[in-house]
Amino acid sequence: MELVNDIQMIKRELLLFLRAILPLGEVLTGMSKEEALLITEETRRYLQDVRDHFMQVRDTARSFRDLAADILDSHLSIMSHKMNEVMKVLTIFAAIFIPLTFVAGQ
Repeated sequence: MELVNDIQMIKRELLLFLRAILPLGEVLTGMSKEEALLITEETRRYLQDVRDHFMQVRDTARSFRDLAADILDSHLSIMSHKMNEVMKVLTIFAAIFIPLTFVAGQ
């Protein structure tokens, strides 16, 4: 159960991180395309480079968030499969012992 909590915490942190950085992308796009006199061509190239790095970080964070969700889904699927196996064994025992108990009780 601790593993599930850790994965969910990682997903929450990645979501908060993405919410914090996404507005930065719009600002960088606007600044690199804006025709302001204070922004030189050298600064514009620098802003484009920063924007490229931002997009790489954003895409990596989204990939990690998706990976964490896939890991959580796989873990829950494995746990469900194990529980189904246990239920099969319990059903077999019940199918054997319930009739015997019924016969012995009469």
